Amino acid sequence: MVRTRAQRRKEKEEAKKKAQEEAAAAQSSSSAVTLDSKLDSLLEKKLEEKIDEIVEKILEKKKSGKNKRRQKVSVAVPSNDSDSSDDSDSSSESESSDSSSVVSSSSWKKVKVDWALLPVFDPKEGFEDWERQWGDFMKEELRRSRFGSSGQWKRVVRMGMYKAAKNDSRFKSHLKRFFRAGLKHKEVLRRVKEEYLSNLLVRQLAVEEKVKEFPYDTNRRSAAGEVLKPKIKFGFKTLRRRLSNLEVEAMGVQRPIEDTAKPTMIFHALDSDQKNILITAIRAQKGEMLLDLNSLSWDDIRPHLDWFAAIEEKEKGGEGGREKAGRSSNPKGRHRGNDRGRQRENGNTRGSSGQGSSGSSG
Repeated sequence: MVRTRAQRRKEKEEAKKKAQEEAAAAQSSSSAVTLDSKLDSLLEKKLEEKIDEIVEKILEKKKSGKNKRRQKVSVAVPSNDSDSSDDSDSSSESESSDSSSVVSSSSWKKVKVDWALLPVFDPKEGFEDWERQWGDFMKEELRRSRFGSSGQWKRVVRMGMYKAAKNDSRFKSHLKRFFRAGLKHKEVLRRVKEEYLSNLLVRQLAVEEKVKEFPYDTNRRSAAGEVLKPKIKFGFKTLRRRLSNLEVEAMGVQRPIEDTAKPTMIFHALDSDQKNILITAIRAQKGEMLLDLNSLSWDDIRPHLDWFAAIEEKEKGGEGGREKAGRSSNPKGRHRGNDRGRQRENGNTRGSSGQGSSGSSG
């Protein structure tokens, strides 16, 4: 079959069109593949950049954390922490040396603190004097600028305050209580001062009452709250001991007993016989028959009071010595055997006394 020219042209156009369509399809598929590959590479690049950024941040955080820990590190400092049960032992060891060294954490420089200059608290001298001395010690030995970190400085200050309170357990317990509450050392000093002065007033009033009620025990009271005053005779030795104890207690609260008040206290505590004995002794020494209580000083009475107290002590010791000598005369007759011997003695005595009484009554 012979094809016409028009048919051949039409077939060529269709073939050309088909080739163009195939070429366009191939081009579009290749461009899509190229776009996908570009997107993949772009995403991969962004992901790598993000990962690098995260890694850098982590490394920076680790580095800054190491620096902070390095700044906070403190080398062992001799301390008396309030929570430690070996507080007194460690303080006594450190006190044996005149000075100790403290290591500064940031500069790693040793700081010497001369603990020999530390003012130790003495209740007899009062809180105000110690507070002034402590302030001077802080300025000289415990300045903040001498230490590398505030934590180490606070620790050494706390240790120094514990050392200063070593002779007063009450003062030291107040310090520990306030430091455990997390207060700063200045606030601790203020609180302790308030509490100490308030307690001091109460103790002073208690001493005044003991002076007034001497020689009776002010802790023993009636239901109405009055001090019990039993009708008993106080020996010279007992009076001297109680007066000495009261003098020590009065000195501890900064309220010493005046010497002018002591003669009246002693004479009010003596019975009539004791007063006559004491007055006779004073007259014999002074060579005066007429005595005036206003003219009698504590120096006139104290030697005689000590003398009569020593005599009573010697008499009591002599009786005790004879009793001990009697017990030790029979070394084998102890415990049960000795008890049986005393029982036989008591039985014989009761028997003889019973017979004597019956005979006399008969």
